[in-house]
Amino acid sequence: WNNISVTGTSGAGIGLESSASHNSMSANNLTTLGGSSASGIELSSAINNTISFNKIRTIGSSSPGIDAVTSSSANLITSNDIVTSGSSAPGISIATSSQANSVLGNNITTSSDTRASGMQVSSALNTTVSYNYIIASGGGTSYGLYLTAGANASNISWNNVTATSSYGIMLESDSKDNLLMNNNISDSSLFEIYDNTSVDFNNSAFAVGYLCCL
Repeated sequence: WNNISVTGTSGAGIGLESSASHNSMSANNLTTLGGSSASGIELSSAINNTISFNKIRTIGSSSPGIDAVTSSSANLITSNDIVTSGSSAPGISIATSSQANSVLGNNITTSSDTRASGMQVSSALNTTVSYNYIIASGGGTSYGLYLTAGANASNISWNNVTATSSYGIMLESDSKDNLLMNNNISDSSLFEIYDNTSVDFNNSAFAVGYLCCL
């Protein structure tokens, strides 16, 4: 194991940038402490990389465990153990024109007073999220899995999702053509999945329990 600790800064523990491709990041013990925007692993314009079997802890606002931004595509994120404890710090974030990333078999726990979803997908296409164990134990709008505007054509299946203060899965406006199937969801709300999109945005959910507003 490589032990990496970053304290009081906005830098990531490990960063891949500028079309970095075909790298494998495995068996790292990563901790970021106290900084804002201090993710454990950050991908920026990174393609076809594998992130696996890492232990990631972040303590700081806007500090995701794994942050894939700016056209990071076709990456495999699998079998990582992730804990975050800052506001607006999802365990994994996939965003900003990223495409065809696979998030498989990760253990994710987030805890914060506000907005610390287990996983967040925004402005990303064709994301596969399967076989993950996700616990969002924070307050406020800490969803288990949060699909925001532009999170389109995602496949969300066979996950175990727990949210202690909000919806298990939240689909925000302008996320469309997503498939949610065979997820085990527990939350504090009446509905395990809440779809806040327009009625013609073609999101589909199967075998999920209580559902609102598709």
